[in-house]
Amino acid sequence: MSIKQDILTLEELKEMASVMSNAFMNHENFVKVIKNPKRRKNVLYNLFLLMYKVINVHGYIIRVYKEDNICGYITFMDANDPYQISVTRVFRTKGLGNFILFLFNLRYSSLKKLLQYNKVYNQYHLREFPSSVHLFSVGVKDEYKGKRIMSNAIRETFSYFKDLGFDHMILETSDQTNIHLYHKLGFEIDEIIKLKYGQIYFYTKKLD
Repeated sequence: MSIKQDILTLEELKEMASVMSNAFMNHENFVKVIKNPKRRKNVLYNLFLLMYKVINVHGYIIRVYKEDNICGYITFMDANDPYQISVTRVFRTKGLGNFILFLFNLRYSSLKKLLQYNKVYNQYHLREFPSSVHLFSVGVKDEYKGKRIMSNAIRETFSYFKDLGFDHMILETSDQTNIHLYHKLGFEIDEIIKLKYGQIYFYTKKLD
């Protein structure tokens, strides 16, 4: 198993968005917010694609391999980058069409819940995280699930980002099924914020 960080082509980004949207289809938060599976798939695909167009230029996309086969992806951004996934960056990386399709597939009630989540998320990330890298997303292809490939890959990224000068890794999740994994990887809860339909767990880990 190995990891590799590269700039991806548009076709590779589309494949990556497809893998990630499949991986997040049963994510507790998205199931509660968008109950219709077809709508949820379209929302996730376009959300991930616009995000990855930005991260491809301004962050880190890690391709995870098993021998010569790509089995999953992990994405990161510098936690102290003030612009993150901004509207300006989405526009400049040609993600505007995906943003429109993302909104088109959302009902008003779902949009309200996502905006509430985003407000809490943004308030937390307004804090300063000196020398921290933010783990955005982890997705694995169906045929490689349950083989500990991605958890091992995340462990490999600890030394990778430590060598790049980062001291901490941060992440957040609203899906309780992920909590056990993050504890096993050495992450500690920094804060838990409750929402009307769930809660967000914010984690941090010192990169030794």
